[in-house]
Amino acid sequence: MSTPLQIKIIHTLRGQIPGLAEDEVYRDFLENVAGKRSSKDLSEDGARQVLRALEHLRGGQAVKVRRPADPKDEPKTRLIGRILREAYEAGWDRPEAAGAFDATEPARRQRVRERVVAWLSTHHPHLHGTPQRLEAWPMEALQGLMEHVKGVNGAQRRWAKR
Repeated sequence: MSTPLQIKIIHTLRGQIPGLAEDEVYRDFLENVAGKRSSKDLSEDGARQVLRALEHLRGGQAVKVRRPADPKDEPKTRLIGRILREAYEAGWDRPEAAGAFDATEPARRQRVRERVVAWLSTHHPHLHGTPQRLEAWPMEALQGLMEHVKGVNGAQRRWAKR
């Protein structure tokens, strides 16, 4: 069964090709390419064949389809993602004490997350019941952390140039 995204792309491309505006012509095209008269009846492979044929008719241009808004795509979540990336780049995954170092990517990212929460709890002790999930921290605390991490990264870059 074709995915909803494939169907959406097929219909978007169909609207961009003048010769497929009529319904009968479009359904004949589908039947010639994939053996079905409806995009909803196509298998995933059939949908891929139709997409290739439609792209060929368009001259091989890339398809631009807007994805539906993701509920995770909110300002706080984006800020947390930026904080974690900046902290990772700043080396917040490196242990401060000597000992064994697990350099696997998941372990390093977990260490960054733990150090970020530790920094927040140290610099914002007035918050009761220090949350362990980053998403539970107030926006102003996260923004303060972002400014700190950006300052650390900026200083490291300035010193590296010398």
